[in-house]
Formats: sequence, structure tokens, C-alpha cells
Amino acid sequence: MATERWQTTFDLIGLTAYITLMTGQLPDSEFLRQARIGSRPQLLELPVETEESAKTEQPAKTAEAA
Repeated sequence: MATERWQTTFDLIGLTAYITLMTGQLPDSEFLRQARIGSRPQLLELPVETEESAKTEQPAKTAEAA
């Protein structure tokens, strides 16, 4: 396993390659700076869907489709 510094470097190289391939342009330095800051593992809080919330959301979705 790579050290944290090297892992961040590898992640940024991969991100730069991906963005370049998908858009045809190199990402600017501000984009890479923000990616470097956000490259550490972060805890994500996922929404919890209960049966009651699923039932209340269904009529709203079908009304939008009509």
C-alpha cells in the first residue's frame, strides 16, 4: 500500500487523465487544488428511506409524470 502522499498523487494523476480523456481539456489548477483537498476519505451520510417515506413519495412522482 502506498503512503498517503503517494496515494493522493496517484489519485490526482488518474483524475487528471480521466478529465482530459472525457473533455479533451486539461483541468485547471483550481480544480486540481480542490480535488487535492477533497481526496482524503470522507464519511458520507446517506439518506435513509423507510416504508412510510417511500409511500409518501410515490404519489408525487406519479403526479409529475402525468
